[in-house]
Amino acid sequence: MKHEYRLEFRAMGTDITVLAVGSAGSRSLPRLLETVRVLFEREEQRFSRFRADSELSRLNAAGGSLAPSGPLCDVLLRAERWRQTTNGVFDPRILPALERAGYDRTFIEVVSAGARPACPIAPDERPRQGDFVLDGDRREVRLTGGARLDLGGIVKGWSVDRAVELLAPLDSFLVDAGGDLAARGDGLYGPGWWVAVEDACDPTSDRAVVQVRDASVATSGVYRRRWRGPNGHSAHHLIDSATGAPVSNPVLSVTVMGPDTESCDILAKTALILGPEMGNSLLEEWSGVEGYMVLTDGGERATSGWADLVQERHVLPIDP
Repeated sequence: MKHEYRLEFRAMGTDITVLAVGSAGSRSLPRLLETVRVLFEREEQRFSRFRADSELSRLNAAGGSLAPSGPLCDVLLRAERWRQTTNGVFDPRILPALERAGYDRTFIEVVSAGARPACPIAPDERPRQGDFVLDGDRREVRLTGGARLDLGGIVKGWSVDRAVELLAPLDSFLVDAGGDLAARGDGLYGPGWWVAVEDACDPTSDRAVVQVRDASVATSGVYRRRWRGPNGHSAHHLIDSATGAPVSNPVLSVTVMGPDTESCDILAKTALILGPEMGNSLLEEWSGVEGYMVLTDGGERATSGWADLVQERHVLPIDP
């Protein structure tokens, strides 16, 4: 008899859910799920910009060079490739801009205390970005020109993909990290896993339900993590690298389905920053992915193959 095993915990500022289907009474399966908790807690310690002792914080504070660990080196290499691939739309050098917009503490602290950045950014001013240089052979990373990095835009999806590697011995599982998820095999109600796509205009309801099997889904949005920023204006965490300020366009959320979580996560963010037309065109042209946008006026944009992914609610879907 098949049984669904569930593990829930909090890490990287979000709720993590791990689901797996296996034989009832299995002793090894719960232990395997626990390795995912260890993974996320370890990578949060490594990459959190809110922990002074994290490897990323030590790099940002060094103001020079650091010998990065293998995982940090890997993520920096991937981040640089994505910066080049997206023509700079995805850019890990946004930490000064995030802080100037008010996101200089954990989101809970920002909301509870109100955003009071020490140096609010003026509409015509961009914080200096500097750059980072990674020497993979010498295993050294150097920050130049005052560059300081935030890797939150890639680490969560990257960590989900690492969790998939840990759980590879299982035939059926799902890992969800706050909307960035990977699903393998059949869910308890198969075939695949039922995943709800939240309505960004009304987060208490869903826009669609998709069935995910051997694929990943990521959603990026500007409707949840918001605060009162400089000059009383509403701010959020998605920075337009062209302006150095929170992006302002008619897109509330973008959901992308594709082969791996890292690419879905970054493509969702990139499409949102580009806006309805350019963002949807990017997803339409990107091989192996489908995407869906919710707009501020309640409208939507979708790639040509998205409609084929949407399922009827024949059974109660699993909403991780």
